[in-house]
Amino acid sequence: MSRQDLRLASLAAEGGKGLIILLNKIDLLKGEERTQRTAHMERMRSFCRFATILPCSTVTRENLLKIFPRIETVQRNRTRHIPTSELNRWFRDTLQEHAQRSISRSKHITQADEIPPTFVVFVHDPKRVKETDLRYLENSLRTVYDFTGTPVRFITKGG
Repeated sequence: MSRQDLRLASLAAEGGKGLIILLNKIDLLKGEERTQRTAHMERMRSFCRFATILPCSTVTRENLLKIFPRIETVQRNRTRHIPTSELNRWFRDTLQEHAQRSISRSKHITQADEIPPTFVVFVHDPKRVKETDLRYLENSLRTVYDFTGTPVRFITKGG
């Protein structure tokens, strides 16, 4: 990825946009080199882990027909709404698994916005909530609900 590619991906992530990273000219790479390049891209996207990566080639047309279904999936994920009762059930189950976290005494969660999916977690003291705990919530949420290709935001509020 060039510096400009990283900047564009960062702007998309900050703006709450869906993101699909296309690895063009994949036909020029064979075997182990291809696997290494794809793995390298996985590491390079650490700031936008939500992005989906699709190796493709315009010459051989490899994976070109997969682009449009991916776009539809990302758009569907960007507009996903989880009912509050279902969300709170997931939240309680998640907190029970890791009671030692700073969010373990949280009251409830609600989805405040759909584009991008934004969740408000009501906690006793928002200042004490660690970034790692919010990342844990995001990872857990992504394993239960498909948010591939779209950023997920968490806001903490006292109350």
